[in-house]
Amino acid sequence: MSTPTRPTTISARDADTGWTEIHLPTADQPTWRDENGDVITYLALKSRHCEHDIDALLTETVCELTRAALTARADGDTGTARRLVTGISLLLGEVTGAVGPASRQPAP
Repeated sequence: MSTPTRPTTISARDADTGWTEIHLPTADQPTWRDENGDVITYLALKSRHCEHDIDALLTETVCELTRAALTARADGDTGTARRLVTGISLLLGEVTGAVGPASRQPAP
């Protein structure tokens, strides 16, 4: 039996703009992003109609990023491990609204 693969993008409908593609967080880019590359928060996604369960995708994403952080740490790559743990913390901070879009913008 194979493990289902987490999608890399989902569709979300906003009342004002219609359907848009949302890129899920990854180890390389631990943020939710719209099709233009703009950061979108978990709470903003929750206010839209999505084709997938956002809570389940967040849980899977956090688990995936945690595994990647632990692997990086085991491989001696503490910089990557720290970056991933920071990304996980920010993703979870979005759940309560403690982390907003401005703090999620990628560093220049």
